[in-house]
Amino acid sequence: MEDYLWDIKQITDSLASIGLPVSNMDLVTQTLNGINEDYHILATALSYGSNFLTFDDLRAKLIHCEQRLKFLKSKSGIGFKHYALTVSYV
Repeated sequence: MEDYLWDIKQITDSLASIGLPVSNMDLVTQTLNGINEDYHILATALSYGSNFLTFDDLRAKLIHCEQRLKFLKSKSGIGFKHYALTVSYV
């Protein structure tokens, strides 16, 4: 996830440096559109949120989600019900 977010940021910085800035809304939208299916629940929740989301906020949420997913995948025998309960506390 860090590499993906770094690449996105590098591309937008490069575009800005040649006079083609990317709006925060477009940056957030395109970042969410490019994540894999493990993060789609988070992407959906964030897309329907009423709060303005900056790229830095999105980055923090995606990194946190990645850490939770790694933790959950490292546990053996966790079924979907346990996963759903854990995700609700994120």
